[in-house]
Amino acid sequence: MANVAMAVSEIMPISLIFSFPEKKYAAIATATPSRAYLIRRVTISPISGIIDLGAGALESICLYSTNEEIMRITYHASIDPDVIKTYKLRNTDERQFDFYLMCYLNSPDGWSQDGYSFEQTEHGHVHIRLSSTATIDKACGFSGQKLSCAILGGTKMYLNAERWFHGAKASKLDLENYRQYMVSHEMGHILGKEHVKCPGKGSKAPIMLQHTLGIGECIPNTDVKG
Repeated sequence: MANVAMAVSEIMPISLIFSFPEKKYAAIATATPSRAYLIRRVTISPISGIIDLGAGALESICLYSTNEEIMRITYHASIDPDVIKTYKLRNTDERQFDFYLMCYLNSPDGWSQDGYSFEQTEHGHVHIRLSSTATIDKACGFSGQKLSCAILGGTKMYLNAERWFHGAKASKLDLENYRQYMVSHEMGHILGKEHVKCPGKGSKAPIMLQHTLGIGECIPNTDVKG
């Protein structure tokens, strides 16, 4: 059970200190009804956790241990109007999308292992869009495979809305882990990484393998280091 203490903050209305003595982990986080940010980390051993903030704040906040932050990448996120209409999304759903992106991008399984940190800003360098298959097919030259897309070494990332909400059976991942894969995979393209094949039977599926189309003889995996 986490020990929670209130702290005064000039940055955000609510500031919480989460302490995990049994796991040698502590973190300072801030939250508002529509945003949650991890603003300071004190890590003794590498763990991650989900903390329930209860009513009056975002449903939960993700706390991750990290190595030293070396390379900071800013991004901004949006959900296309046709996706909002199709899935009947509300403002809270849009904020939840922002929250999940923050968690997946900074996950211990993600590119933070290579020294990257990711921060959402109003005019971030990378634009991450939740888009329909039709939009992605037009932008990326696909033909109805319900794939996500990112410009290799570029600044544009398209996450397929149908996959975001329903996953991909061929990946052998549950929805939460599939979302982790798709965010890490597409950010991998932004970082200049190309597709790879399954290295062999029983190997963990590389993050740059196209899990959506099947992982062959590999086993499911969301860790960018495999």
